[in-house]
Amino acid sequence: MIDIALHHTNKKYRIAALSYISDPDVLTQIALHDRAGDVRKAAVSEIKDANVLLHIALHDPVKKVRFAAVERLKDKSIEINDAKTMLSGIPFYKDQEGYVRSAIVSRLDDQEMLTEIALHNRNWRIRCAASSELNDKDILKHTAHNDDEEVVRQAASKKMYELERRIANNKNMPIYEFDLSVREYNILHRSGVSTVGDLTNLTIEEFSRFPQLNMSEKTEIRENLNKLGLDFSEEQ
Repeated sequence: MIDIALHHTNKKYRIAALSYISDPDVLTQIALHDRAGDVRKAAVSEIKDANVLLHIALHDPVKKVRFAAVERLKDKSIEINDAKTMLSGIPFYKDQEGYVRSAIVSRLDDQEMLTEIALHNRNWRIRCAASSELNDKDILKHTAHNDDEEVVRQAASKKMYELERRIANNKNMPIYEFDLSVREYNILHRSGVSTVGDLTNLTIEEFSRFPQLNMSEKTEIRENLNKLGLDFSEEQ
């Protein structure tokens, strides 16, 4: 199959052979050097190396091949070890429309950097990608009301809705599904806490009065709430 994928004169046969090839070096060779854009595009769909995909997204002469690489870079199954460094290494003149940078931005997990991009980047595609990854409701609300581009405002509004829905689902979670030890569960359950929402309805002062829980257990429970985007009530 490798010989067919590399050397057959009919591109349809070369494309068909790709699905039987697992050698990343062969796939990379084809994605970079096959004479037919359709074959390179098909090979891109099999590539798992983010650096190879970035090179193709920036340098392939055929737009549909570059776009295929961009879509692969958005795929969270493709491992990117340092999205920040990758983003900073993309020259503007190679990505003036922002397709490649927006793909890398969609892989960032640094909320501070995403906030900076969502608020201040000049490219609407990149701001849109950053807004879709933000978890700060205040920044999303600001963007949804104030960004100059409707598509960015829509992206921020959509992410706000997703966050609100996720928070509602998390609050409805039965306490036995929450990340608790058996001891912690028993203490909370005996105190009338049946859902995560019941827990978040407590103020931090009320929660601190649970005498059976030690300090490390209380800290752990709050950290697990924070992982769900939740915290104790601020109402007194």
